[in-house]
Amino acid sequence: MLLIPIGLIFVFFYINVAAGSRTVDILPDAVGYILIAVNARKFREKSDAFSRLVILCIVLSVYSIAVRLIVPTGLVGVLLSLLELLLQIYLLRLIVRGIEDLEHEVGAHLNAKLLDRWRLALTAGWVASYFGALLDTLLGGIGIVGALIAAAWAVLCVLFLIVLFRTNHRYQLLMKQEKTENPDQDE
Repeated sequence: MLLIPIGLIFVFFYINVAAGSRTVDILPDAVGYILIAVNARKFREKSDAFSRLVILCIVLSVYSIAVRLIVPTGLVGVLLSLLELLLQIYLLRLIVRGIEDLEHEVGAHLNAKLLDRWRLALTAGWVASYFGALLDTLLGGIGIVGALIAAAWAVLCVLFLIVLFRTNHRYQLLMKQEKTENPDQDE
């Protein structure tokens, strides 16, 4: 499950580096989506949410590459950005739903309720950040508000990721314990 939070780091954060006359995001979203899909694929049999997550990640990775190549502007750019936001919100929901299903399967607490609360806060922050950026683009001059919203959203991302890393750790401990207790059983 470790690749899911690592993939989300690629999705959540942008680190742009100047490369000549261009800037390059060294954490491309498409890589993050692929990492999430690879890891979610291992859990498809345990949760329908993970099966849907694999498909969504493939769609989002292709979308991400296409948008980076085409670079839409104007209303089309705004609408495509909104579509990506809605798909990313759904992505988080599928991750949390998959963890809820894993909790039922292993019969242990894996932080699903806490992750769901952080997911809701993160979703609100994501939407606020989107509309803050949109208003800044349309009206200009409210950059400080957008920057504050983006900073608060980044904190929410980090908190969500911390809980997700802890979930992974807890799951790995449970699987190790199960293997110790039942050495003949496959994972």
